[in-house]
Parts: sequence; structure tokens; C-alpha cells
Amino acid sequence: MKNYPTILTIIFLGANLLLIGCQGKNKDEEDIKAILENSQYTNEDQSRAVEDNDTVPENSLIPQSALGGPDTMVIPWVRFVRKITSFIRHTSVEIKDTTAIATIGTSATGYFVVVNDPLNPVRYYRPISDTGIRQVYLTKHDGRWYIRKITPKNIWTKDATIPITITNLRVEARPSGNTFEITSPDTFLTKEQLPTFLPNDTVKVTVTLRMQDDSAWVFLHRGRKRPYRRREPFFRIGTYTFERQWIIRTDTDEEYTAPEVRPSAVDAIQWQTLWGDSLAPYNCRAWCLPYVVKLPNESYPDSE
Repeated sequence: MKNYPTILTIIFLGANLLLIGCQGKNKDEEDIKAILENSQYTNEDQSRAVEDNDTVPENSLIPQSALGGPDTMVIPWVRFVRKITSFIRHTSVEIKDTTAIATIGTSATGYFVVVNDPLNPVRYYRPISDTGIRQVYLTKHDGRWYIRKITPKNIWTKDATIPITITNLRVEARPSGNTFEITSPDTFLTKEQLPTFLPNDTVKVTVTLRMQDDSAWVFLHRGRKRPYRRREPFFRIGTYTFERQWIIRTDTDEEYTAPEVRPSAVDAIQWQTLWGDSLAPYNCRAWCLPYVVKLPNESYPDSE
């Protein structure tokens, strides 16, 4: 009987330690989620890089010869918009000591509204059900969490009958000479490894796809925060290869004042989704990735 107090004390201390551990983990999760919500590398603006308020497709003013010669194909006539009725962002966190992996998931539902015949401008409404995933690697120092690496955000259509795969994304900039290439959306990148451009750089983006039984068209989403977002079609230089150029401008459209993180995405949409009839399904695949605009002597924007 005289051992009972000792046993009760041990149980009480163990319960307190467990409670303290749970409280500490919960606080870490809350801190990490707050960082991800506020960081310009992972915030809501980056989650919605493929948006419903983008501009309509516009053909490039850059001559075709600059992007592959006379065989380069310009996009057929089409006008579309994604009407997103529900966008849900949720974050899960796995913590191990002073490191953590956060998974930012999104789900978007709504309608893809498209007109693909200027002589018969019928609107087709195709239901949207898209899923997106981005992972973030963080470390803890001196009681604070820091973002160290992020993956591209990978977006795909649930239950697509003809899946679209992006196999290569390559970026080249002139005159800075900066290049970037990625072949998997699971690649973790530091902020210094993200596409980085000078003001007035001319940027060429090349995207390669893989799919069966159909083709697709790729669109570039890029720019600053709303309302300066742009959506522009690529040129097709091969069955599944697309190229596009744009200039990092310093006019009123994209005025440069300081180092800035801007959202971008390459957005592959199935051919039948764009140019099919009322029975055609909606289907897309997109990679979303921030890019940085800065001068060589300037630091990268903070990630927290």
C-alpha cells in the first residue's frame, strides 16, 4: 500500500509530459501553417496561380520564326474561363524533431466555360474537379520555423480518362543567361534554385507533354498579383512540345521596384476540352512555381 503514492506520482508526471509534448507539437503545427499562409512563396496567391480571372488567350507578338520557324503552329481560335465555385486549401504537417514536411493540398470545383467557334459562339460548360499538391520542407532554429525548400504545385483532373503528363519544363532567360529545368513535380527547390530573372529579361519557356489518344494545348500563367495576371497560349513546335516567350517588363504593367516573388504556371488542357462539343470532358495538368525578379546585387526575398 505504501507504494501507491509513488506509482500515482509516476503516472501523473507521465501524463503531464505527454500533455506538454502534445501542446508543443500543436504549437509547431500552428506556427508552420501560419508561415505557409503568409510566405510569398507558398501563400494563397501561389496556390491559385491557375485562376478564373485571367485574361483571355492572346497570340504572341513575337514572330513565329523566333520560336521554331514556319512549322510552328499558332493556337486555333478559342475563348474560355474557369468559373471556380469552390476552392479549398488544406495543410497537413509531419514533424520530426527540428525538421518538418508540410503538404499543401487544394481542391477546386466549378465549370470550364468555352466557346470554340467564332461563327457559332455556343458556350459549353464542362464540370471541373481538380486536385493540387505542393510540399514544403522546413527546419527549426532558435525556436522558429523556416522554409528551406518547396516543390512545384502539381494540379491534375480527378478521374481523367486520358491523363496528361508534363515530362519537361525548361526556362532560358536573356541577357541574364539564367536557366532552369525540371522533370518532376516532386523536386524540392531552394529559393535560390527557383527561376530567377532580371528586369527586362526575355524569357523562353519550353514544355513537353506525354499523353495517349489525344493532344493538348499549353498556356502560360504569369505576372504579378491580381489584376496584373496574364494567361497566354504557347506556340506548338511539335506534337507534344510547346514554346512561349515573354519579357520581364518594367513599365506600368510589371513595374520593378524591388526583389519580388511572382506566381506562374504552365497549364496543359486537353484538345477535346478546348475544341470538342458538348459531350467533351474537362481535363488538365498544371505545374505552378514561383519565379523571382531581382538585380544581381540584391538578395532573394525572405521566405517567412
